[in-house]
Amino acid sequence: MSSTLKWLLAGLGIAVLWALGSSVYVVDETQQALIIRFGAPMGVAGAPGLKFKIPFSDSLVFYDSRLQMLTSPAEQVILGDQKRVEVVTYTRFRISDPLRFYQAVGTLDQANAQLTQMVSSSLRRELGQVSLRSLLSDERRPEVAIIQKDVADKARALGVDVTEVRLHRADLPFEASQAIYDRMK
Repeated sequence: MSSTLKWLLAGLGIAVLWALGSSVYVVDETQQALIIRFGAPMGVAGAPGLKFKIPFSDSLVFYDSRLQMLTSPAEQVILGDQKRVEVVTYTRFRISDPLRFYQAVGTLDQANAQLTQMVSSSLRRELGQVSLRSLLSDERRPEVAIIQKDVADKARALGVDVTEVRLHRADLPFEASQAIYDRMK
């Protein structure tokens, strides 16, 4: 055998090994993989393990299948008795349908932005009918359940399963608190 043929076979062997290596991928037990062929979603690999794809044409997008936590920034809400409160909420969610998630929002940052907006609008609508006294007592549980159900129903269209929406904190704004303290003095 000539040396040129040996180099050609070695190069061909390396190219075949590289093509085999690029056609294998691993899905971790905490992930889901969306297979995209030439820009079009082809399927979801949700079960963990070693998987195969077509090299050069298939690309992968990995999404976390664990519960995600979204803490919304503090926002002022006007209650039913015209009192203002600063409310901080947190939301727990999971990506339940990676294909729908990819088509609707694409990235986790976009999903967080849309979920924050959904929680905010639902929170304002429901707390706009509640008095401060009932918000600070056990009477707020049904209201929070309504908010959670509303957000969960809207988030299904994004491929997201919302498991929990809770009020982390509900305080009077700084100006109102300062006025109360000044009156106490």
